[in-house]
Amino acid sequence: MYLSLFLGSVAVVITLATFLFYNRDVLKGDVGPTMPSWLLWTVITLINTATFKFVSESWLTTSAILVDCIGGFITTALIFYKAMRQGASLDDFFKGLWKNMNVWQRTAATLSFLAILVWIFFRSAPLANVVVLVGYAAAFGPTYGTVLADPKKEKPRQWIAWAFAHSLIVSVVMLDPEAKRLELVTPVVYTLLHIGVGVLACRDSQENETT
Repeated sequence: MYLSLFLGSVAVVITLATFLFYNRDVLKGDVGPTMPSWLLWTVITLINTATFKFVSESWLTTSAILVDCIGGFITTALIFYKAMRQGASLDDFFKGLWKNMNVWQRTAATLSFLAILVWIFFRSAPLANVVVLVGYAAAFGPTYGTVLADPKKEKPRQWIAWAFAHSLIVSVVMLDPEAKRLELVTPVVYTLLHIGVGVLACRDSQENETT
C-alpha cells in the first residue's frame, strides 16, 4: 500500500514538473508543438479520464491520469494564447480546424466522438475507454512522422520523463491485487506512445548534431 502510494505520488510530481518545464519552453518558443495535436490529446485525455474512473476503483491511478489531463489543458491554452498574440483569428482558427487536420487527426477526433456515443448508448465506460485510447494513439500518428511539426525543437527528456511517470502508474496497478486487467491498458498505452516520441526526438537531435 505504502509503495503504491509512493510510486503514484512520484508519478504525479514528475508529470507536473515536466509540464512546468515544457510549458516554460512553449512560452519561450523553444519547442514546436502543434495546436491540433495538443487540442486532440487534451480532449481525448479528458474523455479517457472520465471513462477510466469507471474502469478503475483506485483514486491513486485516476488522479495521476487526471493530472496529465489538466497539464494538457494548460499546454493547449498556452499554445492558443501564443497564436492569438501572433495575430491568429479566433474565427479563422475554429473554422479551419477540421480542414487543417490530417487523416490521423481526423481519425482521432472521430474516434473520440464515437467513444462518447458508445458510452451514452451502450452505457459501457470500459468499451468507451478502449475506443478513446485507439483515438489517442491515432492522435500520435502525425507526431511520429514529424515529432510535433518541428523535430529540431522537441526535447526528448521531457517525453521520456512523462513515459517514466506513466510506467510508475503501470507498477501501481500491478501492485494492486484487486486491480482489473483493463486498468493496465491506459497507462501502458500512455507509456509506449510517450517513449516513442522521446526516442524519435533523440534520433532527430542526433541527426541535427551530425549535420
